Amino acid sequence: MQQNIALSIYPNQVGAALLGGMGGLGLILASIGLYGVLAYAVSRRVREIGVRMALGASRAQVLRVVLGDAAVLVGIGVAIGIALAIGCTKPLASFLSAGVSVTDPATLGTVVAVLLATGMAAAFVPARRALSVDPLTALRHE
Repeated sequence: MQQNIALSIYPNQVGAALLGGMGGLGLILASIGLYGVLAYAVSRRVREIGVRMALGASRAQVLRVVLGDAAVLVGIGVAIGIALAIGCTKPLASFLSAGVSVTDPATLGTVVAVLLATGMAAAFVPARRALSVDPLTALRHE
């Protein structure tokens, strides 16, 4: 009896494993892309950071501005992405086991946390590097 039950749910298990793997791969690719875009955007602001530092802004104030801008961008992107994900996953509900929802709060929360952490790291690393540069050197940076 157990073998018959196992054979009957095998296609659902394979489908769920494939969807889970694709979702994990998608999250990794999204994190890499997000990191690259935000790191590039912050590195393009070296001149602005130099001007702010030359005008007397503290390192903490400049870092707060850069991280705040990045947080707004990442927050908007994550909100739009979660809304689209909730809307687009309804047809996939047939692959899930009983009791598992397509809008599982733990999964969505993990995705949001990973993307927010990636976004903040992507903004923090180049901003920190730019803050360590002398303001005059940063102003000459092209």
